[in-house]
Amino acid sequence: MVAITPGSSGTFVSSTAEARLLEAVCFLQLQEADTTKNPTGRNGVSGSFDLENKTFSGTYSFPVGMAIASNGSVQLTATPYLSAVTFSPGTGSPTFVSTTPEAYLLEVLTFLQAKEANSTSNPNGLNYVTGSYNADSGLYQGGFSLPCSFALGTGGKLEITASPYLA
Repeated sequence: MVAITPGSSGTFVSSTAEARLLEAVCFLQLQEADTTKNPTGRNGVSGSFDLENKTFSGTYSFPVGMAIASNGSVQLTATPYLSAVTFSPGTGSPTFVSTTPEAYLLEVLTFLQAKEANSTSNPNGLNYVTGSYNADSGLYQGGFSLPCSFALGTGGKLEITASPYLA
């Protein structure tokens, strides 16, 4: 489990990076389905739940700008494609600070990929999040397959929780 600081009064409330990815993908899919917020009809994120295999899997592809900072480091910035979306990363020094849902998802994906590449955080060598940036197309794209748990809660509501897999 990778504990994170959720921040106060943010759009998302989960306290692990794995669950934060699940929240961010679901949130973007809901925004993309709203034609007033996604007038171009872009489908940059897709995901589906598999009860049998207990996973949440999908793909993403969204526009990203690249710049070279004054110190020579490469910076990638997600280009917003949704409009009039109410979103907040939260206040009080949250782990993830991006102010648009597209940039937020890029931040969470990059964070998880970095954790997966670290043998201390990922002693089992699991690779549930993949992604790459294509400078020619300006797209950051990849896929994910997160382990999840499913339960029926009170009133018959399905409760889905991202299962922790990183330390």
